[in-house]
Amino acid sequence: MKDLKIAHIYVSLEKAAALLEVSANDLIHAGAFNQVQICVNIYVRVTGLSMARVDTAIDGDYTDMDAETKEEAQAQDKIFCDWIDRLRINAMPAGIYGVTQEDLRLFEMPENESIDLGQAYKSDDRGLWEIEFDPLVNVARSDLVMLTTEIDRIQKIRSTSILSIDKPMTTVERNTLLTIIGVLCKEANIPYDKPAKAAGMIQSTAATMGVSISETGIENHLKKIPYALESRMK
Repeated sequence: MKDLKIAHIYVSLEKAAALLEVSANDLIHAGAFNQVQICVNIYVRVTGLSMARVDTAIDGDYTDMDAETKEEAQAQDKIFCDWIDRLRINAMPAGIYGVTQEDLRLFEMPENESIDLGQAYKSDDRGLWEIEFDPLVNVARSDLVMLTTEIDRIQKIRSTSILSIDKPMTTVERNTLLTIIGVLCKEANIPYDKPAKAAGMIQSTAATMGVSISETGIENHLKKIPYALESRMK
């Protein structure tokens, strides 16, 4: 009788580690620094969630940027595109979600055998989604899995070192950070609603600290604050 061959969509983290000839802890560490994608299997355990589509559009307009800011922006755009391309090839079946770097950092701590999961990612035939669980879902290390498409991707580049690619901030994270900046600007009487003036003030203050920041780069970020604040208002 011929052996029955099963085409797995995903496998446990322990089996993935064995296939890749590393330890499960190694994979968790690599996932925490976005070198590999690790998922969690919480099929039928989710009782409430909300989904927000991740905006994957990049306008590529660097017209008003100086050379330093343009180079930085192009580098960040490339990181974002690489991340999106990786997620798109790793479509996730029902109940499988991509674990964030922050949660994997928690799993790196030996005292954390389980964590309460509040956020994750989902890639399916409709696109890429940012997921928020309400209520939170308690997940254990044994719930961690790896998609076989991700294992195949890693095996193809085994001959070279896996480069660390930082995951770009999500829309929620970016808006939260910009909102914090806006609040601090208001407290310091810096008129963020007048980006050119505020950028000069911030650059001058940074210089007294021995920090060099492009004034145009500061201005470009300040221009985004009103939209971030609007997104956070109830």
